[in-house]
Order: sequence, then C-alpha cells, then structure tokens
Amino acid sequence: MDRIIVLGINGSPRRRGNTYKFVEMVLDSCKKEGAKTELISLVDYNIKYCTGCNSCFIQGECPIKDDIPRIHEKLFKADGIVFGAPSYEWHVPAQTKTFLDRSAFIIHRPQLIGKFAIALSVEAASGADITSEYIMGCLIAMGASPIGTLTTTAYGPHIFPEEEKAKKEIEALSQKFITEIIEEKRTHKIEKSFKPPDEMKKIMANVGRKYLKADYEFWKQKGWLEGIEVIEERKGEMKTHFETVRDLVQNMPYVFKPENARNIDAVIQFIVDDENFKGYLVIKDCKCKYYEGKAKNPTTTIITPRDIWLGIVSGKINPAIAMMKRKYRVKGDWKILTKFSKLFG
Repeated sequence: MDRIIVLGINGSPRRRGNTYKFVEMVLDSCKKEGAKTELISLVDYNIKYCTGCNSCFIQGECPIKDDIPRIHEKLFKADGIVFGAPSYEWHVPAQTKTFLDRSAFIIHRPQLIGKFAIALSVEAASGADITSEYIMGCLIAMGASPIGTLTTTAYGPHIFPEEEKAKKEIEALSQKFITEIIEEKRTHKIEKSFKPPDEMKKIMANVGRKYLKADYEFWKQKGWLEGIEVIEERKGEMKTHFETVRDLVQNMPYVFKPENARNIDAVIQFIVDDENFKGYLVIKDCKCKYYEGKAKNPTTTIITPRDIWLGIVSGKINPAIAMMKRKYRVKGDWKILTKFSKLFG
C-alpha cells in the first residue's frame, strides 16, 4: 500500500500563528501513525478573488491565472485533509473564504470522494464551532468524508490554555483519521459506493444540462444522472425538427396523448451509440416521463444509429424495412412501436 499523504492547510493570514500551530499539532500526531504530511499556508500563495463568471461550471476552466491550481493539485493527491482557520467574527478569514470561493467547482463536481477530512478552528473567545463546521461543510460538499472538528482557544502567540486537553483530543481523532484512510485505501468502499443527494441529481439533470455544461458532463460520466427525471421547459410550439435522438426523445412527453394510453404500462429504452445516448420513457397511468440513463427492466429496448431513427421519425425511412435489414434493433416487446403514432402523433 502506498504511503498515506495528509495535507494540512492553514487558512489564517498569519503564516506561523496559532492556527498554523494547531494544524501542525494534528499533523505531528498523524506522522506518529506513519503518514507523510505537508503543511501549507494560503497566505503564501497568490489567490485572486472569484469574479462569479461561472466559467469553471460551464467550460471546466477558470480564466484567472494565479496559484490556485497548485493548491488544488495538492488537495487531489492527498488521502486526508486537515483544514484550519481562525474565527474572524464567527466565520473564516478572507484568505480562507477566497480559497473556498475559487474551489466552488469541486463542490459542483465532487473530487474528494474517498478522502477524509478534519476541520479546525482557533478562537479568542467564541465562533470557533461555527467556523470549523463551515469548513467541514464545504469539504463534505466536495466529496470528503468527515472525521470530526476540533476547536481551541488561544490568548496569545502559541498560548493555548487548554493545550493538554487539545492534545488528547488530537491523538484520538488522528488515530481514527489514519485508520479510516488505511481502510479506504485497501477497500475503496466509500469511493465505490458514493451517491450524491437526489436533490442535487435533479438540479444537475435539469439546470446543469441547460446551463452548466462541464458540471453536467462530469455527472453524466460518473453515471450519477441515471434514473433521474428530466423536465423540459416548453417554449412556444413543439419542435418538428431534431438534430439528435436525445433531443427527440426528451421532447416526446410533450406530444404524448394520454387518452390513447389506457392500459399501457411500458418502459421504452433508447440506446444510440453514435450519440453516446441512453435514455428512456416510462408510460404508466396515462402519463409519460423521460429519464436519463439506463432503465433496470425495460419493456422495450431500441438500439439504433442516430440517422436511422431520425429518418424513421421524419418519414424518410420505412421502419419495417429498416428493421428487416437490421439497420436498428428492438429487444423485448416490439409491439409498442406500432402504437407510437397514436401515443405521440
């Protein structure tokens, strides 16, 4: 097994202040467990403000040129992250917030799955709980698994009135931290079983598909959108010309004729390899819904090249002759195809 890598991040504007020391204490405990550690301070890097242009969500790249990719590279290579920041008015300081703002694409496209996180915060009087929970929330949204949060009080440079208590908490938490990392590196259990929340699936399948291309493609490649209903917003009249089978099938529910669907209970799967498209229609209770991905038990499966199916729909290709010549294939109940004209016009 490769050696465990733990990255410590000091989010304080002070390079060697109390937060740095607190993170260092956790890393020292991880070293005793055999981990290789690195501690960086955000203030040592050129990190510019996020401008909210959404390029990272749409094109997949940030147009701002600075040091942020260097930090992300370290983040992605680490097995565990220990992220600390002081409490500034019950929140993270500007350096940490700027870094997290510039890391928003990792929340949209979780890339810390299978990694573990500890969040730390130092306070003079109050706010550390809120601050550490905020950091942990961001790391969880990026895919990391939470081990826990730690807070402490500091009254001056490296003056921790409860240092002995903090060290005991650090020792227990770091042991759990390293144990979980070792188990995950051995089994990849979390990475293999990870599933994003259903609400995020719906947002990405609908909003992402329209407006956030890079995010949508990432989720699609991960297979996270399968079985999620895609809701199209209809504007004006129904289209009569389609460039892709995907576009066609997604629009079929809007010309569906429920009065002709009595006693029909069917799942119709479409597979179009030259579009890299898998989607299906569910007809039940006189309703028709479209879903992205592959159905578990389709009634009918249509496997077709794009041009063949679009030619059939446009009337340029005879479906019966095309099937006889094996231009496309139908598995399961092919009789549902004979009802398409009544169901969809």
